[in-house]
Amino acid sequence: MNFLAHFYLSGEDEGLILGNYLGDFLRGSELKNLPEPIFRGIELHRAIDEFTDAHELVKNSQNTLREGLGRYVPVAVDVIYDHFLAAMWKDYSKEKLQDFAYKKYQFLEKNKAQLNERALGFLKYMQRYNILFNYQFDEGIRKVFDGLNHRARFDTQLRDAVYEMNHHRSLLEADFRSFFPELIEHVRHYQE
Repeated sequence: MNFLAHFYLSGEDEGLILGNYLGDFLRGSELKNLPEPIFRGIELHRAIDEFTDAHELVKNSQNTLREGLGRYVPVAVDVIYDHFLAAMWKDYSKEKLQDFAYKKYQFLEKNKAQLNERALGFLKYMQRYNILFNYQFDEGIRKVFDGLNHRARFDTQLRDAVYEMNHHRSLLEADFRSFFPELIEHVRHYQE
């Protein structure tokens, strides 16, 4: 799962939100001396990723796309699942997606002192292109894939990801619809 799902699964707990966001940006010694609520968010981030990476429905989606996208297929599926979450947002939240996205950007802005350079850079990128809201549109995730491809050291094949997603849309969407409620339940149990 990508940023939208991680924010959604954090609920309203500010430590979880911040840690869940930082989970992709902090490594090794950067994890030392973090406040306990943020560390719990990083642990939640890892639990979400671990559950997702091991799940048969996610692997099915990856196998569906593997021929067209090669070794970057796990990254592609993470973004595609955020696309489906954004597109089906009303099924999971009463809050408007635009309002949800704006609140998360504002929260991260308010907590900029807690963000490292990479997390700050990505926040600016998210805000500039309103990524959390625009995940719902093909053009929005195309922008995400272009950014990922640009930051990679070699060709990732991600420029073809939107085409591949739409070519296999019904299968991928079915996988997501079955998987996401299981992930929500997993997070609920994890936090108990």
